[in-house]
Amino acid sequence: MDCPELAYTPFDLNFVQGNTPGLTVTVTLPDGVTKVDLTGAVIYLTAKEDPSEADPGLFQLSTVSGDIDISDQETNLGEYVVTFPAAATANLSALKEYFWDSKVELNGILQTVIGGKLTLTQAITQAGT
Repeated sequence: MDCPELAYTPFDLNFVQGNTPGLTVTVTLPDGVTKVDLTGAVIYLTAKEDPSEADPGLFQLSTVSGDIDISDQETNLGEYVVTFPAAATANLSALKEYFWDSKVELNGILQTVIGGKLTLTQAITQAGT
């Protein structure tokens, strides 16, 4: 089975260092409307200091590691949810700009669907850490 060309969306992320934010991504065809069934897909999200670094860079999340969920394709066709573990960003500098992207591997074809810059705001409250 072939894999259709997927749309790419530039998107910058900014969240608080050490928090566990979620990100919902909708994968579509290039028309930006037609959602893609992600059943059986392997999805990665990687952050790097320099885009040319080897994987896993600063951190890499995936459906394999359980940080990316595609389990509800019946109700939320084309969507996946990324949960950033606190440990992924806890040691990164809040004064620096990083790069990130997310790739979908579907039917053996790997395509970047979203990515951009990643900046962190320094955490102020230390309670519960």
